Amino acid sequence: MISKQKFNLENFWVDSFELTPTEEPTKTGQQFFMNATSNVYYTDKNKKDFRLSLSIELHKDKKFIFKACQMAIVNFEEDMDLEEAKEAISTVGSAQLLYPYLRAFAIATLKLAGHEKINLPVLMFD
Repeated sequence: MISKQKFNLENFWVDSFELTPTEEPTKTGQQFFMNATSNVYYTDKNKKDFRLSLSIELHKDKKFIFKACQMAIVNFEEDMDLEEAKEAISTVGSAQLLYPYLRAFAIATLKLAGHEKINLPVLMFD
């Protein structure tokens, strides 16, 4: 069964990021707003790999909007067809896999930009 198949996180990188000052309030009216989305890309050209992405948007009320996208390539030991890939992808949990790296990058970048008191949750839930 594919869900028991072993995989490696082959490569990961921050694909893009943006930090913009703003005078706009958050959508929720709270002091801080965070939104995260994840995507998966599978191609049958290389039947062992698929690409994960996790994007976050952080908005500090009337201070800044920070957006970043973390990408990764997941490599399985054996070839997969599309159905096997869908099952495998569902077991990996892209947000939980990539979030610690993107969280560390976001905190470090914001600190270097002078926003030292930003603290993001340690865990991300579906």
